[in-house]
Amino acid sequence: MMKIVKIIISVAMALVAWGCMEQSESGRKLTVSIEPQRFLLESVAGPKWQVTTLLSRGEDPENFDPPLSALRDLYDSRAYFPTGTIEFEHHLLPDSLSHPMVFDTSVGMELLSGTHTHGDDEGEHHHHSACHHEHETDPHVWGSLKNAKIMAHNMLDALIQLDPADSAAYRFNYNQLCVKLDSADAAIKRILDPLKGESFMVWHPSLSYFAADYGLVQLPLGLDNKEMSVKAFRRNVDRARLKGARVFLVQPDFDAGQSLSIASEAGVGSHTVNTLCYDFPGELIRVANIIANPKLLNP
Repeated sequence: MMKIVKIIISVAMALVAWGCMEQSESGRKLTVSIEPQRFLLESVAGPKWQVTTLLSRGEDPENFDPPLSALRDLYDSRAYFPTGTIEFEHHLLPDSLSHPMVFDTSVGMELLSGTHTHGDDEGEHHHHSACHHEHETDPHVWGSLKNAKIMAHNMLDALIQLDPADSAAYRFNYNQLCVKLDSADAAIKRILDPLKGESFMVWHPSLSYFAADYGLVQLPLGLDNKEMSVKAFRRNVDRARLKGARVFLVQPDFDAGQSLSIASEAGVGSHTVNTLCYDFPGELIRVANIIANPKLLNP
């Protein structure tokens, strides 16, 4: 009987220990929406926190339906850091749910709108505060290193609220991150300053903030999830030729044959870029090099 009691006690203690470990692991989890955010949050948070990303590699954030595994990670997290601009984020958490804590990382940004239209005002952007997210708001805020610094500062404030004891470490990490972001920004400015006013083509307008930061004109050719008439497409390509577009930039999942065909028709080269990757500051430098040297292979 004593042996049985000891076994029961041992099992109970093991279950309690496992539960505490699970709770401890959960208490160190944070969730972001996209990989560029994971780069920022891991840089500020350091190794104390485990950061997971909702958006799977290769997924389109504007048409994303989170799988159950991603939602489980989200609900197990201590806090969630949405970009504040992507549509799917607004449907993830019920209003009644108090856990995880939510920190909107777009607070304080000047957001662009009107970039997803294809009328006569193409290329003209309107600004409004991040406090008022309108339907036409351009969601690709991570394409701007200035916005990245705002996002990182919002993350810093959140981490200090979650864990004030380590606030000094978070501030140090944030300052180190700002040095890296400022260095990338300076490198891009050196590359693109001689090209102010120049144009580049994209299928989907994912580089609106990048273009605005460095004085470029983004010319979108397509519409996501909508049929475009041959006449409208022809008009967009003709406009790109008239503007002297330097290159055609496409996302990784864009059909390679179609990309080459469009680029040939517009009289430019075609390059694949991925601003949703983890090292997005490095990718933005690569984008700048492609625009400056469109004939180089894999700049």
